[in-house]
Formats: sequence, structure tokens, C-alpha cells
Amino acid sequence: AAGSLIANHFPECEHRGQYSEKVCRSQINGRNSVCGGAVKVQLFYNIWEVPQEDELHSQDVVLWSFGMHPVNPHFPPDKVGAETSMRFVAPQCRGWKTLPSKVVWLSLHAGYRTPTGFEAFAHRNANSWRRAFTERMQSRLREECGVREFVDFLEPTAKAILQVPSAHELTYDGQHWGAEINLAKLLIVWPHLLAAADAGHDGAAVGRIG
Repeated sequence: AAGSLIANHFPECEHRGQYSEKVCRSQINGRNSVCGGAVKVQLFYNIWEVPQEDELHSQDVVLWSFGMHPVNPHFPPDKVGAETSMRFVAPQCRGWKTLPSKVVWLSLHAGYRTPTGFEAFAHRNANSWRRAFTERMQSRLREECGVREFVDFLEPTAKAILQVPSAHELTYDGQHWGAEINLAKLLIVWPHLLAAADAGHDGAAVGRIG
């Protein structure tokens, strides 16, 4: 999409390339606007990030998610789970005032490739682990942080793997999905964006990825 990449980006990151990892993810334009400037989007990208009230109080909608990276250097990767994650998140979200009605939590998606080696040992990429993590994380976020909106990407992508014969062509490494699935994610998340806006926050949206 026009403006989705920084000005001096690598040619291989254009179009489908912008959904790839490593080099191209650093080429994404972190600030953008659509609809003639009526909607502004800002991307916060980090391995682990918790929305902060003082940073985001002026934003209308906050999309929030994180994957299976270690919570922080104090926790080994095979111990990552909703309970461990909430030990880190809860102290930071209990002070939220306006964010509970603004935050839209995005679940993990399903992976196409069966994990092997260390990934299998740590249970970090198995879809059964992702499903259990998503269920527990939603419960804890609702209880500890007051989050109200949750988007399920896991079940739709799991169904796509079973029902689309060429699903393997939509992912470049078996775990990260390309343009088609990410556009489908946009359609899935849209009603939740509207619900968060209806809660009293209409206008600009900020995308935040942990």
C-alpha cells in the first residue's frame, strides 16, 4: 500500500515483501494516515511491550498483541505462557484508567508448519499451545486489566490451513503469514475497532504490536 514503507526502503520489501520478517519489518512506516488524514495510525513495535496510559491516553483505539518471544530476560523461553506473561503485565495494567475500553487484544494466529527441534521441545509454536495460551491470556486480561475486546485470529487461520489447498503458499516460513491472510485479519478486526470506537473513542487509531 502507498505510504506503508519508509521512503528509502529496499525494493524487495514492496508489496508482498513488506509482510516478511527480518530486514523488511524494519522498513515499515511507523506513522501513517488514511481517509484523507481523518484516521492516523502509529506503530509501536517491540518483542515485549505493554501499553502505557501516559503514552496512549490521547489515542482512540489501541491494537495490542505479542507472540511467543520470551517475556523478558528473566524468564526462559520454555516458560512463556499466559500465567508467566501476566506476572509481567498485571502490575503495569492495573493503573489503567481509560485504556481498558480502548484496548483491542489480538490473538496469536495458527502456524502451518509443524514445529521441530527446540521449538517442539519448548512447545512454543504448536497450535495446541497457541490455543491454550490465547484462552488463558484472554481470561487474565479480562480479569486483571479490564480488557473488553478480543480478536480471534487463531481459529480462522487454522480453518484456512485445512480448507485452502494452497495454504502453504500463503506463508513464507510456515509460521508467519503473507499479504492474503493479513488482509483477512483486517476484515476480522474491523468490527472490534468499531466496538472500541462506540465505547466513546472515535477518531484516530493507534496500532501497537508487542
